[in-house]
This record gives sequence, structure tokens and C-alpha cells, in this order.
Amino acid sequence: MKKILFLLTSSSPFGADLSILTNVNYLRKEKKIDPIFIIREKGKLEKYLKKKKYKYFIIPFYFWVSKNKRLH
Repeated sequence: MKKILFLLTSSSPFGADLSILTNVNYLRKEKKIDPIFIIREKGKLEKYLKKKKYKYFIIPFYFWVSKNKRLH
């Protein structure tokens, strides 16, 4: 089983993150992967990961895409 790290940007499991989780659930069930997640904050997504007994880390990060031309 391969360990794969996933970086999820939302604090709630919706949209693209929900799509990723759906695929991860299937692949884990089939014993193809052992997922590890990085999430940016506590919230509904953290509760979901706990419920599924997934390994995760909370590491606050900011989006790297900005309207501003300068990054601070």
C-alpha cells in the first residue's frame, strides 16, 4: 500500500476536496493507498477525517494565488 499525502484547502468537505475524498475513500477501501492529509484549520473537514480515522496534520497555510502583483 502506498502512502500518499493530500493537501486540502477548504475547511469543509465540498467541491474539489469532496471529490478527492470520494476517490480516497474508494482507494483506501480497496487497500491501494494509505492517505495522509494536511489541512489548514479545524472545522467540518477535520471532523470528517477523524470519523474516517484518517491520519492528518493541521498546518496553517495561505493561498499562493493572489490578486496582488506583489506577494508579501
